Formats: sequence, C-alpha cells, structure tokens
Amino acid sequence: MDARKIQFLIGIQREIDKLEAQEGDTPKVEKVKSRFYDVVEVKEMVIYGEKTKATETDEQLNYEYDKFLSDFMNTTYIFDNIEKDSVEALVTRKSIHSPKITAKLLKSFKYDTGNSFKKLVHSPNDPDTFNFINTYDEAKTYWNDYEGKIFLHKKLVDRIDKLFNVLGTEGIKFWLSKNKHPIYEDINVTLAIQEFKKAYRFSDEESEGSILSKCIRNIAKETVYSLSFSDKFGDNAITYLPNEERFDIKAVFFADVFSFEIGLKTQLQSMIKHSKSVDRNKLISETKKIPIKIQRDQLNEGYIYHVIICDLGSYTVREPGVLLKELRDQAKSFYSVCDWTVVSRCGDGTFKLILQPFLKESDSIIPIPDSDCQGFTHIFTFYDV
Repeated sequence: MDARKIQFLIGIQREIDKLEAQEGDTPKVEKVKSRFYDVVEVKEMVIYGEKTKATETDEQLNYEYDKFLSDFMNTTYIFDNIEKDSVEALVTRKSIHSPKITAKLLKSFKYDTGNSFKKLVHSPNDPDTFNFINTYDEAKTYWNDYEGKIFLHKKLVDRIDKLFNVLGTEGIKFWLSKNKHPIYEDINVTLAIQEFKKAYRFSDEESEGSILSKCIRNIAKETVYSLSFSDKFGDNAITYLPNEERFDIKAVFFADVFSFEIGLKTQLQSMIKHSKSVDRNKLISETKKIPIKIQRDQLNEGYIYHVIICDLGSYTVREPGVLLKELRDQAKSFYSVCDWTVVSRCGDGTFKLILQPFLKESDSIIPIPDSDCQGFTHIFTFYDV
C-alpha cells in the first residue's frame, strides 16, 4: 500500500481510538471498527494483487473494495467536521488540499533546505567541488521518496518530474562532457530551469519567477477579448493597490503559478461576464473598477499573502448555498495551490464563502455585516512558511 493511503488510514485509526476512548465499547464504535478493518483488508488485497476464491480478478477486487468503502462511509460518524464523501475522496484522490506544504516544497528550489533542489537550479557557490551527478542523485532520491506528493496538485508533480527528466538526461550529458553545471551553459537545461522558476514563484523580477500583475493583466485581456468586451473594458478598469510598482514588490511568494492562472482565468471570465457597474448594467471603463491588492501579514515565522480582487458594486442574487455548490465545482484548480474565499451579498444577506474541499456547508457559509462587502470579492490566500 502506498504512503498516501497508509497515512490516511493511520489517521482514521487514531480517530477511531479517540471515539472508543470517549464512548466506550458501544455498538456504533464496534460497527465503525468492523467496517474500517474490512476496508484495510480489501485495499491491501487490491494493492498487492492477492486473489481469493470469492474475488478472482483485479476488477472484482476493486469492486469489493468500493463496496466496503461505501459501507464504511455510511456507518462512520467520526468525521463530523467534513462531508461524508471526503472519506472516499481522501483515500482515492491523487492530491489532498494543503497550500502550505506546496509552498514549503517550492521554497526549497530557492533556498537550501538540505534536499539539493536549490543546487540543481542555481549556479554552484563552489564550482571546483560541485558534482552535478551527485547533486542530481540526492535530489532525485528525495523526490522519489517524498511522501508529501499527496498534498501537491497533480500538474505540479508532472512539472517537477519533467524538470528532473531534463536534468537527468541533458544535464548529466553536459556535465560528463564539460564538468560544469549546465545552467547558463546548455540551452535546453537553462530553458527548462527558467520555465520552472516561472512556474513556482511570483516575483518582482522576471528572471526569478512570474510577475503577478502581468499574469493578471494578460489573463484579463484574453478573457475580455474572448467575451467580445474589448471595446468596453479598458486597461484602466483593473487597478493595483496601492500602485502597480508597490503591488509587484509585495507580491513575492512561492506558489503553483500555472494552476493558479488556470483557476484565475475562470474567475475573471465569470466576473467580467456577470459584472454590474455602479450605473446599473453598463460595463464601461470610465465607471467600472476592479481593484486588486496584496495584503501581507506575519504568520509565525513566515508570511501569509492575500490576493484580493473586488468587483466594486457587483453582487449576486443567488442564495449562498447555490453559489457555494457552483463555486465548489470550480475549486479544483486551486486545490493545494491556495485557499479561496468569496465575499458577496447573496440573496437576503451578506456572506463569506469558504471554498475548502469537503468542509460542511454549515461551516462554509459565514454571515458577515453588509459594511464588510463593497462588491463581489475573491480572496486567494498563499503561504510563505
């Protein structure tokens, strides 16, 4: 059984132990324990390909596992703070939402954290003692064994695999022939490293990452053009607070850039398509403003960054529960990328919608004062930990 499933199953076991300590040997506890052990047993059979007379094929084994898991979900009461389907999702998903772990991993490509990632994508401090193959082997071994992959967006895992593939072929080939780090020497390796840097960090220097304001502007222009609003929605409709230069200086943090851009494009497209300006339905650059700001706060020994996009004067007539369900379907782009919150007037009130996966609806919809909302607002939260 892989590390991801082992971690989750151990977590379930701990929760069952807590439940048993609180309630004792009750019928509910016994039922939960029984179904849990069924899930573990059958999952092990599926993973290792073991056969029984009752289940002779892998397809049948998977069917039996799915059946047991469904039964387990229907008899488990220990996950009171999350939706029922999260049990299946956490066992079977290829990633689990945790932007902090994503940021911590990506940070190791910029700063030396002992896993050799930084040494692979930067010029060596001491070229005379540097060995590219040893560095590559150390980093690749760490990546192969890295249990935190469960928390990363699948596309990010694919990009890191692609980088290692280039470094393990073209990079090693260059090292064997030149005895030098291939960065800035071999064009294929250099391009791969530079593209990866743009994919894992927002920066105020293009050589060190992607510039957030440029990403937003490009996405907005592409969105406006695709919606045929190019004659009504000018560049000055989007403003960066306090100003673009200060915005870019503050917007320096580690993130899965490409996945965020995909999700942001969907939300900007929806925002522009449904926007209402202060003078009713006219969407014109003279009256419409969409301010975007970065709010950076201290978080223990690191920082937390909020990218706040507000469509001033625009709200939704949908009920909060309806809006929550619709936005949850769009939240996959932000899984393990950033936390996503929406603030708006909805129906007869004003609410904050927390769009974390598997959170119960009652914990996801929070009433707030009307004065706390100036328009339909997206808050994307990133971590530098």
